Amino acid sequence: MKLKHLSRKRILAFDPGESTGVVEVDCGELKSSCTVGIDELKQRLAMSYWLPTAYDIWVAEDFYLTGTSSLKTQKSLLSPHRVLSWLEFVIAMHDPEMRLVKQSAANAKRLDLVKKFDWKLGTKHEKDAANHALYYIYQEGGSN
Repeated sequence: MKLKHLSRKRILAFDPGESTGVVEVDCGELKSSCTVGIDELKQRLAMSYWLPTAYDIWVAEDFYLTGTSSLKTQKSLLSPHRVLSWLEFVIAMHDPEMRLVKQSAANAKRLDLVKKFDWKLGTKHEKDAANHALYYIYQEGGSN
């Protein structure tokens, strides 16, 4: 599968959770990737390591809680929601006109665009974040 065009946008994509995958994509090219824990993510966001004004769009996997989770797993299930809240707060503080694009996990993972682009990523979380960046580009421009 080839994308009709590669986005000319600078995208920062997140796979939020206890370990959050982060990838930076510029004009359809992978620039950097990392996986950070909750504390490091909070610190980087507080220190403006990733400024919303430096990117055209921030993309993240969206999460939904269900009533079937046990109390033990509910705490870990809240981590993605905490991360999404922090991302939205940072965006609001630096660029009130920007919004966080949230995508379903199923759509981004179903296409598995990372495999088609052969990007080398360190962790599953980075791969998931990259799939969200590429899915955004795919949605924006369509495919052949």
